[in-house]
Amino acid sequence: MLTLSSIHASIGGSRILRGVDLTVPDGQLCCLMGRNGVGKTSTLRSIVGLFKTDSGKITLEGKDITRLAPEDRARQGLAYVPQGRDIFPFLTVEENLLLGATARGIKTSGKLDRIFTLFPIIKEFLPRKGGMLSGGQQQQLAIARALLTEPKVLILDEPTEGIQPNVIDQIGDALKILRSEDKMSILLVEQYLDFCRELADVFYIMDRGTVVAEGGVKDLTDAVVKEFLTV
Repeated sequence: MLTLSSIHASIGGSRILRGVDLTVPDGQLCCLMGRNGVGKTSTLRSIVGLFKTDSGKITLEGKDITRLAPEDRARQGLAYVPQGRDIFPFLTVEENLLLGATARGIKTSGKLDRIFTLFPIIKEFLPRKGGMLSGGQQQQLAIARALLTEPKVLILDEPTEGIQPNVIDQIGDALKILRSEDKMSILLVEQYLDFCRELADVFYIMDRGTVVAEGGVKDLTDAVVKEFLTV
């Protein structure tokens, strides 16, 4: 579904990404892991066009999107939920959701029911300002807004960060449904090891701007964790 081939990127002459190769299989969940500051978020931002790459190739369903603007990549089927969620705090929950659909020219008729099934709390809070929600509720809103763009690949940057355990479970359950029932491809950066082990089909681990380990989730052994993830 989504492939990165030898992606290089720099900031101010300093190399940030060093030949990143990564594949998100069709209808599977891929976890991108690594210690802080190794290039995970930069990789996600390069995929959606918010971080300019120096060289390499990014393809979506076999189509080269490397030179497309961020908005054109979104139209091709990428949806990105960044760290911090970036909801609109002074708009209501309903207005936040409508913006997601409007950005793609998609009518919400019938689609909100699916959102309410995945995240029931959203329906209760439709008239509430986004900034009044808890961190976990804002994360659910951000994911719901992204889903209303009808993405082929959902990209999440640390969706469990700063969120209470019961909401983490709800988000995990929603991602399982999206993968199994909607056949959606999902790429997420995540530090929470148990979350990755429970959800992922495949994983990649980065260090110093490049991929240093990868495989099926069964290959995410304690030895691999100790070598590449333990601080």
